Amino acid sequence: MSKKSKRRQKGRKENRQTGLLEKDDSVRFEEDKPIGPKKQKLKRTVLVAAVFVVVLILAGVFLFFMKSANRVIKASNLNVLLITLDTTRADHIGAYGYSRAKTPNIDALALKGIRLANAYCPTPLTLPSHCTILTGTTPLFHKVRNNGSYYLANEALTLA
Repeated sequence: MSKKSKRRQKGRKENRQTGLLEKDDSVRFEEDKPIGPKKQKLKRTVLVAAVFVVVLILAGVFLFFMKSANRVIKASNLNVLLITLDTTRADHIGAYGYSRAKTPNIDALALKGIRLANAYCPTPLTLPSHCTILTGTTPLFHKVRNNGSYYLANEALTLA
């Protein structure tokens, strides 16, 4: 070791002891520096993003394990009678208040069962509407969008 490098090492040692550092000294004390607002904001953003990702992963795992293809009770004692009438106005059926109606069977069923006053359909077409009623899904899901050339897939779980 040369005299010059020994002096430099000795000087550094003395400066460390007195608390002074040279310009080329590589020792930094990060914990002594105050954190700026930009750095705090970045840390907060990273923390929020990490928490968000963890929540998404947990939600995905939860939904994956909770999803069951067969939630239908097959040995049920419930009976459903579905009557659909194409191009019939509700205000021309006796159960809905039309006095001159000649629909005694529908009127009797409505008195003994459940009569719905409002009905909404995702599309004003017969086949897609029936597929929606029987699957509980929309045409976007069951893929039946028109009468004629479309059909409901065999994999679709239906009420029937």
